[in-house]
Amino acid sequence: MIDGAIHVIPTPSRIRVEDGTFSFRTESKVFVDKSSMDLWDVAQHFVERVAAATGVRLDLRSATEGEWEEGGLVYTSKGSDATQGSEAYVLDVGPDAVKLAASAPAGAFYATQTLRQLLPSEIERCDATAEIDQWVLPAVRIHDAPRFGWRGMLLDCCRHFMTVGFVKRYIDLLAFHKFNRFHWHLTEDQGWRVEVDEYPRLTEIGAWRTQPDGTKYGG
Repeated sequence: MIDGAIHVIPTPSRIRVEDGTFSFRTESKVFVDKSSMDLWDVAQHFVERVAAATGVRLDLRSATEGEWEEGGLVYTSKGSDATQGSEAYVLDVGPDAVKLAASAPAGAFYATQTLRQLLPSEIERCDATAEIDQWVLPAVRIHDAPRFGWRGMLLDCCRHFMTVGFVKRYIDLLAFHKFNRFHWHLTEDQGWRVEVDEYPRLTEIGAWRTQPDGTKYGG
């Protein structure tokens, strides 16, 4: 969120701004509905992101609906629409709680990316210096589902060598913007680029290109 405006990429299917705000606290809890435990890993991913940014590890627990406390975040399948597909979600931010509803982990994951985009940019820090008690979200209700089922990006490492760290960062950014396909272009006739212990001939033979005179170049 920037200057009170709602900025989410890509633009959600439906978004309604309501009155009020939600304030994060060090003691805020993250609840996973006991009927939706397949969303646990996604909730844990958010807890880890907050911990990296702030040094605060939010309390993560499973709970039934009656046990959800005010001031917390809830991951649940209740309120979601399975007919919209596994990547659909509803994100409901109110003054008392944040509810992320999805029928499948993919939808919960994309709801979490939207939540990250609504939070201050400090959520992306990795030095544990951000102040979680200063994080405020606008009250908003978002319904979202992908317009296109296949949303991908290509990374060509065949002739342009890239570090492992760069590739991981690239994939993280794709996920953050709700891309769901990663096309990794790894090989050309000039050479195979990844050593696989189980298949040594990929590099013994595939890493080299033979010239018409029998000489090799590549590797």
